[in-house]
Amino acid sequence: MEFDARYERKFRVEATEATFAEVLGAVHLHSALFRPAYPDRQVSSLYLDTPDLQAFHANAAGLAERAKPRLRWYGPRAAPTGARLEIKRRHGLVGTKELLSLAGGLPAPGAGAWRAFSAAHPWLHQYPELEPTVLVTYQRSYLMSADGRLRLTLDRALRYAAPWPSNRAAEIVDAATILELKYPVGTTPDALPSLPFRLTRNSKYVVAMLNVRG
Repeated sequence: MEFDARYERKFRVEATEATFAEVLGAVHLHSALFRPAYPDRQVSSLYLDTPDLQAFHANAAGLAERAKPRLRWYGPRAAPTGARLEIKRRHGLVGTKELLSLAGGLPAPGAGAWRAFSAAHPWLHQYPELEPTVLVTYQRSYLMSADGRLRLTLDRALRYAAPWPSNRAAEIVDAATILELKYPVGTTPDALPSLPFRLTRNSKYVVAMLNVRG
């Protein structure tokens, strides 16, 4: 299954520029009248890549055509909800997703368990070289404009770790707030130029890999 194509614009706001509360306050004051769309929740992504890190290098270089395979779930790892396999694709500024729900849950830690998990999911057979590279966890807020055309997410409390971290002490904390504006292809929303933040390129996968693996 593939989601409808949509534009995605990102703003990385460092903690030295504004706190999460200040970013949220600025969004609430915006003329698009952004308001909460869903309850906040914890999001985790276990990114997958080839041994030579093709996805990492494509995203680090900002190639117009690139993809990020990952396992995603919500809530704590011990009791995940909405677990699924995803391939997030970018075509310039347009993003799409392919996804498959994981009825059997997440793989157990370890390379052997991953091989068994991969063998049990035919969707992964077309990508036999993929293996876990890094784990990203954060808290996400969801907002929508009053007219329903614009969606906005705010991510904070970002943590990066090796694929199977033994404890929280092994995680690297990122104090930035990531704001992402999402809107349908074919529209030019007035919201984009008037957000009081600087447009950036920000890939959580790339940032996590640089922090965890150097």
